[in-house]
Amino acid sequence: MVYDTPFSFAFMVILTSVFFGFVMNLDFGRYQLSLLTSAINSFRAEKLGG
Repeated sequence: MVYDTPFSFAFMVILTSVFFGFVMNLDFGRYQLSLLTSAINSFRAEKLGG
């Protein structure tokens, strides 16, 4: 595949975005609670720790 045209580049960006979004949705469906709590806890620790 050649990336010399803006259309092909945009197509690849959209394709990868959709792919990663799909993977993220699958992961969140499975580990939503643990991921959310760990992310919030680390964010709070960073904010409080300065």
